[in-house]
Amino acid sequence: MTPHMAMQGDMNMDMGQHGGAGSAMRPMSHHMVVFGHESVFMSHLAMFSVPEHAYQVILEAELTGSDNDPQQIFRQDWEKHPEVAFYTFAPESFVLSDLLPAAGQPPKAATFSGDLWRNHLEQPETQPVEIASGVTVNVKNIVCGRRLDVGAAPLSQLEYVLFGRGQEVFVAHLITRPPDFDQLIQVTVTPAFSDEDLSRGHIVTVDGHENTKDQRIQPSGQASVAATVDTGTTPVSVQINPGAEFYFNDDSDMQAPKKKKG
Repeated sequence: MTPHMAMQGDMNMDMGQHGGAGSAMRPMSHHMVVFGHESVFMSHLAMFSVPEHAYQVILEAELTGSDNDPQQIFRQDWEKHPEVAFYTFAPESFVLSDLLPAAGQPPKAATFSGDLWRNHLEQPETQPVEIASGVTVNVKNIVCGRRLDVGAAPLSQLEYVLFGRGQEVFVAHLITRPPDFDQLIQVTVTPAFSDEDLSRGHIVTVDGHENTKDQRIQPSGQASVAATVDTGTTPVSVQINPGAEFYFNDDSDMQAPKKKKG
């Protein structure tokens, strides 16, 4: 399947510098959060200080292997370990921006390979365990693909990207400029959206909330929040009922790059 690039509202951007001839982007290993039971989603662990990592990329994928079924391994492992919030993926080096369209051209790549880990592979205290190696990620859909700009205009209100499939619906905080935060939380949205709508990665603005980590959508047990979904045509008013917040990060990766001395 050809990856679909969502371009809704603030998702629009100049993609001309994403990979392609003359690009200075180096191949690197781009660690990703892996989540979702009905469909596999992956979210790149973005950081402002390294140009190659300064991308917010969320994708829907199929996992395959030459001598095993990593997608089945992933699902069976999560059934055995329901306490695990998410898994992580350590790809072999590749150019992340090659997954995104550039200058009106389709993406240069739709697959990458690496190893799948239970828990957070960058945090030893979570006791990460590799559960599948030599995994090929086949990109089915790019929900969100954005280059980050440290000089971007600040958001006036709290914004998220709405996506998911079936009964699993998620929002990801829209990362813009440092200092910022990365957040993934499962939600229920009323009225509900179709899988086709969710695949587009609509922008959601939370009513009356400033764009700060303290005013972010809180996890299960907290009150629902009113929000407006930008569908690209008519805005839709919704209620967002929070579920589990399974990933949150506001560490140095989300801070402004340090200025070079001299």
